[in-house]
Amino acid sequence: MCNKLKFDPSEVPCQEISDPAVLSKIPLVSVKMITYNHEPYIARAIEGVIGQKTEFPFELVISEDCSNDGTREIVLEYQRKYPDIIRVLISDQNIGATKNTYRTDRACRGKYIAYCEGDDYWHHPLKLQKQVDFLEANPDYGFVHSDYIAYDVSKKKRLPTRKLGALDDNNAYEDIMTGKRIIMTVTVCVRATILRKAIETSFAELYNLEWPMGDTPRGLECARLAKVKYINEKLATKNMLPESASGSQDLSKVMDFWCKSNEMRSHYLRKYPISKELTSKVLLNGFHRVIYLAYLAKRWDVVRDTHEKMVRNGFRLRLIHYLYYYSSFNNLIYISFYPVFFFYKVLDKIFQVLGVRVRLKT
Repeated sequence: MCNKLKFDPSEVPCQEISDPAVLSKIPLVSVKMITYNHEPYIARAIEGVIGQKTEFPFELVISEDCSNDGTREIVLEYQRKYPDIIRVLISDQNIGATKNTYRTDRACRGKYIAYCEGDDYWHHPLKLQKQVDFLEANPDYGFVHSDYIAYDVSKKKRLPTRKLGALDDNNAYEDIMTGKRIIMTVTVCVRATILRKAIETSFAELYNLEWPMGDTPRGLECARLAKVKYINEKLATKNMLPESASGSQDLSKVMDFWCKSNEMRSHYLRKYPISKELTSKVLLNGFHRVIYLAYLAKRWDVVRDTHEKMVRNGFRLRLIHYLYYYSSFNNLIYISFYPVFFFYKVLDKIFQVLGVRVRLKT
């Protein structure tokens, strides 16, 4: 059963700074931007939105969560500069990403809602126009997403992204669950009626304080309600930061994120069952990822627990899983096995230089 909502929506603080006299009365699109401590990135994020070339009015709703850097000052400066486009939501206390998402959802007025968090940006000036044109012409689709550029901020270089194969627009739910369809939030534009229906029927999932991957339940719920379109064009840029909800220098944090992701997917396997074959694939993918990260983080309790879950679910274990498992009891096995991964990383770098990709299934 999904964890119940742990906050009272009526008590989420929200003060709006905007100029109704010059704002569009009926914006076709609301661009949702939640931000917290994004001082180095927020200006580019805003510029990417206000620089969109569209044939329709849109608004940018920025919800600033009481940052302790200069984010709020930058946001308010842009609001004063573009009062006909920008609305700013603030409060006197930090409320966290989930509540910040909730109050921004409630504030959006457009027929469509597009996403751009404060540390990402849209590099294509026709991003909105392309996506809205498709949704206007195809009312049976609930949302669209696109390819994207992944940029490593610390190394200052673009990263390779996985090309998506054939996708089923009619059943994006299964593609998302199995990882076949990767949806990067900064590329999404959703029909507001679909999102509101998802919120109405699945409030606890979409605003679950214990799931740090809130955008995945949102995509899953919307995919159950309508078709989903993938545009094979890089319309936005995802900044890969040293520290984020899903990425960290601390392997234990990354492992904890994916443990929560497994809990979320297990919940959805019960809520909206899929075939036995795909259910096994979803579970096995999650177990693989967590046991590998737990091994690297030396979280032996998680290694053993994940190993036991794999056995209970009847999965056939490979040699690598036994090595993970026995390493949790014997430090000598851990020390002797670790060079295998070092060798793989070196080999992978060589193959990358040669233009060949190799994957170690973990």
